[in-house]
Amino acid sequence: MEQHGRRKRDKPRCVTYSTWSAIKTRCYNENSKDFIKYGGRGIVMCDRWKDSFLAFVEDMGERPSKAYRIDRYPDLDGDYEPGNCRWATLSEQNINRRTPKNNTSGIKGINRAKKGNGKWVYWEVRVQRDGKRHCLGTFKTIKEAVKAKEEFIKELD
Repeated sequence: MEQHGRRKRDKPRCVTYSTWSAIKTRCYNENSKDFIKYGGRGIVMCDRWKDSFLAFVEDMGERPSKAYRIDRYPDLDGDYEPGNCRWATLSEQNINRRTPKNNTSGIKGINRAKKGNGKWVYWEVRVQRDGKRHCLGTFKTIKEAVKAKEEFIKELD
C-alpha cells in the first residue's frame, strides 16, 4: 500500500483510503449530499484520524473486503474514533440503525398502520436481516407486535 493511499495511473485506489476520504467528506463538506446526516448532526472524525490516513489504518486496519464498510458502533450517534468504529457487513449495519423519524412506535421495525379510511387500526412488524426484509404481519396491540418481533429474532439467532 502506498503511504497516502492514492492510486498510481495503472492501479485502483485503495478501498481503505476511499473509506477514510468519504468519512471526511460527509463530516466536513457542507456541499456533500450526506453532510446533513453526519456533520450536520455534529458527527466528526477524531483529530488523529482526520489529520492522518496512516493513523486511521493503524487503528482500524485495512478494510477486510468490499463486503465490509465502516460502522459507528456501539454509539450510532458518536463520532468516528477508535473504540466507536468497526468494519461491518451490510447485515451487521442493518441491525445498528437509527429509528426513522417517521416511526410511530419508537421501536425499530414496528409502525402504526392505517386502514383505507385513514384511521389507525393495527401495528405492522418488519425486520431486516442478512439483506432480506421479513414482513411479520399486523397485530392489534403493540405488545403483540413486540412479542412477534422478539420471537422472530430469537429464531434467527
